[in-house]
Amino acid sequence: MTTPDPLTTVPFDRQAALAELYALGRKLNAMTSAHHQEIETTLARMKALHTAVSYHLANS
Repeated sequence: MTTPDPLTTVPFDRQAALAELYALGRKLNAMTSAHHQEIETTLARMKALHTAVSYHLANS
């Protein structure tokens, strides 16, 4: 079973988004420079989640 994507879940699941942001941060901490593309992809996902969290906090 997969976890629902907090960016597409209605109503917005702030806890799931924050949990994913935390997990992605831990993932980045564990990476080395040899994983440059994976780091860029992870950072892009973190940016999208942060934007969604900020938007929903401002509009709730």
